[in-house]
Amino acid sequence: MTQPERPALLKQATLEALGYVCEEISDEDLVQDEVNAVLTAVVQGMNVSEQNSDIRLAATRALYNALDFARTNFDNEMERNYIMKVICDAALANQTEIRKAAFECLVSIASTYYEMFETYMQKIFELTLNAVKADEEAVSLEAIEFWSTICDEELDIEGNEVPEIGNSNSEDTIYISAHAARNSAQTG
Repeated sequence: MTQPERPALLKQATLEALGYVCEEISDEDLVQDEVNAVLTAVVQGMNVSEQNSDIRLAATRALYNALDFARTNFDNEMERNYIMKVICDAALANQTEIRKAAFECLVSIASTYYEMFETYMQKIFELTLNAVKADEEAVSLEAIEFWSTICDEELDIEGNEVPEIGNSNSEDTIYISAHAARNSAQTG
């Protein structure tokens, strides 16, 4: 998949297969090297330098199914920044289906990796605002779903009791709400 000379149809089929496999397996079924290989192939297929829109769409859909495996990658700021950049770029693609799939990724990331989202909120606010104002209905709905998910996450955080400060090893660690929904609405 990562070899540029491969035929486009083979790349697309490979990415679709990766997406289906990721959808069906547990995050315990892959070691980190395998996760890295999947994410490398998927993110490369999503990149704006990929001119084949079918490949970009297959890659974006595959990423959606691979996000549950990406905790270690999201913990690494440089990797997280690159993944988020590629998703935000896909949210601006010319093709409606790619934009919709990119917003679906953002919705999934919002619920899975909320605590890592603050850095990206301004950019995502701009993307979602533009999608709601001027994009196709399917894309607009995903943009609205993103903010609905952010609100759900913040309500969940506010509804939980905060554990002892300094007890970060606890499996019950609660994240402090960044109030991203409220803060973004005030800046927009």
